Amino acid sequence: EDGTPRESGFVTFTRLTTAQAALQMVHDPSPYIMLVEEAPKPEDIYWRNVGKTHHEITVGRLLGISWTILLCFFWTVPVALITSLKSIDTLKEEIPFLAKMVEGNPNLEVFFQAVVTVFAYCFEFFYSHNLG
Repeated sequence: EDGTPRESGFVTFTRLTTAQAALQMVHDPSPYIMLVEEAPKPEDIYWRNVGKTHHEITVGRLLGISWTILLCFFWTVPVALITSLKSIDTLKEEIPFLAKMVEGNPNLEVFFQAVVTVFAYCFEFFYSHNLG
């Protein structure tokens, strides 16, 4: 009738001194068995996490950090590579036969610069779109 039983809860105090005393007491000699913290504002509470064990919350945080690191790696490395190839000077260094072709024809250099820039932006757009 009253809702789903949880392994955690909120306690309110009428006096600030008793609230501070409760925060500073050792409630259980084993770590993480009874964790006492000052409650956040009700609108800041993620209610699905209420009642989860310390282990479950720690694993969730670790997974979140891991996903963030992986996304940063798989986003930053390809985009940095493509961005570095946008410059025609970089392309000349990386592809020697391109430098020989472009030397005699400046219009070809402008063409390659435009094509590479468009290709790079398209790649970045599709790469970011597919990652979500």
